[in-house]
Amino acid sequence: MTVAEAFRIGLVGLALAFGVSGQAHALGQATLDTKNDPASAIRRVIEQQLDAIRKDDAERAFSFASPNIRRAFRDADTFMALVMKDYAPMRRWQAATFLDLRTYEGHYVQRVKLTDNKGASSVANYALIKAATGEWWVAGVAMEDKDAASKTE
Repeated sequence: MTVAEAFRIGLVGLALAFGVSGQAHALGQATLDTKNDPASAIRRVIEQQLDAIRKDDAERAFSFASPNIRRAFRDADTFMALVMKDYAPMRRWQAATFLDLRTYEGHYVQRVKLTDNKGASSVANYALIKAATGEWWVAGVAMEDKDAASKTE
């Protein structure tokens, strides 16, 4: 199985089964008051990763990935190559609108509507996991089809 296939398999299930293990990465983790307001910490992680992706900062974008994603890709350039190939709306967005935050057995999925400079929109479903140390990591992203984005208006 290739790294890209492993990543896609994880995304299909929104990566909810990914476990958290290992040490926290020093770069790029949000350590806000997640006990009282996980939505703020989740939003901050997503905003920072989207900003890094838009600026083609592969190292920074990769720093927000969960340990399992980091192990699967091994390096930031491989990770960013997949983003460029399969997640175009995440690269050149002009506006990001945070939609609903869903929870499932302690896992979170944040829907984010990304709009480009021509007004075209896509919705990214960000799956996040929380480490025992309190950091939040992106465990996967699944893009909804274009019809779903138009229904968020």
